[in-house]
Amino acid sequence: MSSQGIFLSYASQDADAARRICDALRAAGLEVWFDQSELRGGDAWDASIRKQIKECALFVPIVSHNTNAREEGYFRLEWKLAVDRSHLMADNHTFFFPVILGDVAEPAALVPEKFRERQWTRLNDDAAINAFAQRVAKVHNNVQAGGASSSKSASSHPSNGEVGGLSETLMPVVPAQAGTHSSSSSQGQPNLDPGLPLRGLRHDGFKSGAQGEHPQPSRSAMARRRTIVALASIGAATASGLAIWRPWQGGVSGQSSMPRDPQLARANDLLDSIGSVASDAVLAEELVKGVLATRPTDPEAVIMMCRVQLYILQRGFDRRETRFASAKEFAEKAFTLAPENPVAKVCMADYLLRRSLDSERALQLVEEAIATQPEVPRYHRLRNTIRGSLSRFSRSERSQFYSATAEQFPQDTLAQHDAALSFLTDAQFTEAKIYLRRAIALGPQASSGPTLAGIEMWADGDLVSAKATLDRVSAKQRTAARAIIVQFWYAMLSGDTAFGQTALRAHPEPWVNDFFFTGPAALLYGELLLREGKAMLATPYFEQAYAEWVKHKQELVNQGRHAWLEPYLLFRLGKVADARSRNAVALTTVPRPYQLPFHNDWWMFRSIAVNLMLGERDNALALMREAASSPAGKQVMRNAFKLDPRMAPFRNDKEIVALLAESEQK
Repeated sequence: MSSQGIFLSYASQDADAARRICDALRAAGLEVWFDQSELRGGDAWDASIRKQIKECALFVPIVSHNTNAREEGYFRLEWKLAVDRSHLMADNHTFFFPVILGDVAEPAALVPEKFRERQWTRLNDDAAINAFAQRVAKVHNNVQAGGASSSKSASSHPSNGEVGGLSETLMPVVPAQAGTHSSSSSQGQPNLDPGLPLRGLRHDGFKSGAQGEHPQPSRSAMARRRTIVALASIGAATASGLAIWRPWQGGVSGQSSMPRDPQLARANDLLDSIGSVASDAVLAEELVKGVLATRPTDPEAVIMMCRVQLYILQRGFDRRETRFASAKEFAEKAFTLAPENPVAKVCMADYLLRRSLDSERALQLVEEAIATQPEVPRYHRLRNTIRGSLSRFSRSERSQFYSATAEQFPQDTLAQHDAALSFLTDAQFTEAKIYLRRAIALGPQASSGPTLAGIEMWADGDLVSAKATLDRVSAKQRTAARAIIVQFWYAMLSGDTAFGQTALRAHPEPWVNDFFFTGPAALLYGELLLREGKAMLATPYFEQAYAEWVKHKQELVNQGRHAWLEPYLLFRLGKVADARSRNAVALTTVPRPYQLPFHNDWWMFRSIAVNLMLGERDNALALMREAASSPAGKQVMRNAFKLDPRMAPFRNDKEIVALLAESEQK
């Protein structure tokens, strides 16, 4: 295929549809790479795929229920290679032309975020396929002729009902609603402005919001380009023959917590960066995989992979059993290959802690690592976490451990953040805010700003300060799960639903993983639509959310997390009797006397709110009385009833009013 060709990427189950699209593109005079091999894989195939993607003019990924059903597949490798190449392109360069088959909902599409920056086309019949081929040919010829290469510039002069030179079939795809066609505009959907970026063009009932409220692709693209430049430098350094770090060889004086292998050093930097988000962890894992592919028993690479697995678990990016199994595998390998290496000891200690296997042994290992390398802050932070899991240390002692580490390492952002979380868990909001502000002052960090905004909302009842804090979070950090959840909270409490919708559009996956909330993204979409009074539009999202919850149910049960999601989702689907039945089960899991969970979900999908909404008033009041035994619990409940619109029906309940009034007097 020449550099003017088009690469068609699809799951093997979609081969027939891909063939029809290929034929239409070729009939329009375009050269198409269409791999029909049933025997994908192998060195020759891999080299051919990489070459074709490196040289193609346009990349057409086919999204379908089949791609959604497969978390692994060669088409995902093709997508990754294309996204990697796009990082070297100008922001306005047209490269991706995603198409979608069937009724896949856009929020549920398991695709790279890059695909969402371009308009999508739904191709469900031959007429749509042929029209698509003609328009792609028009854009392709324009790009090859050196004309405007951006979808934005191409949209400057739309004609004949076209947007960006492409017809309305290239508008974003939305979930089909019960009894309606998915392209219907009868339910208050926004008028489409051809000058807006794709994220502002939605057919799902969401407000577009001002352009300034959208994530800024140019900044993220610049960050991605910097990553590629760094990787290119790594490759050059590797070629020049840098020495490999072997901390498990030689005496203690020669040991370091920082690897010298360039790719492993880059992975280490990604994990240690104060601004790391989930995509950084993914990139770190890919870098280490590349080293392990050639040196599978290299202790340095094994240790680094163990760090990656534990980091992903620690941050809550992925807490599936497969991830725990991978962490176990590499922790054991690392400790076997380099039993005296302090990093290997810390990895084993971290794994023992996360699996609640032997905290005393974990503490012993991390103490040995600190004795060898006392200057490494993360060893001290892990020791504090392990101490926090041991009953022999009191709550006040645990807080002292965290604050002492923060003072010992005043320039370590995570030490400040950890101290803040320790105080937050104990409902010491003033102290928590002090340490969070210290962390924020040291540089952008994915969790500190959103955590501070959460305290300002729920503990202080101050939405103005919370919004100001969120506005100071960098564009990259706003895409982290913690930031998205807190932005959702603000949207719900303030009524600024466009703010929350913009945040959610930055999260392409159907499942959100964070200690503040673990659950389906569609639930959050649905809640925002209800906040706007659009119940009919919300229902398909709640249905999708319940389907996602079913997929992840066992995972959540294993982790003992979010028992209230099932009754809440059943309630939103109108299945009140089933919801009450599941609620009764969830109540048996609540530690009594009940305390509000200040360190995570606070209120939104927790027991008191759920029981009130289900009409289980006696249960809710019993929990409230227990939570009100602490001044912090009373304080948060007052703010929740004042700000949460779902609590409006209960604000005049005499017993609730009396309980909250008593809280104010004391």
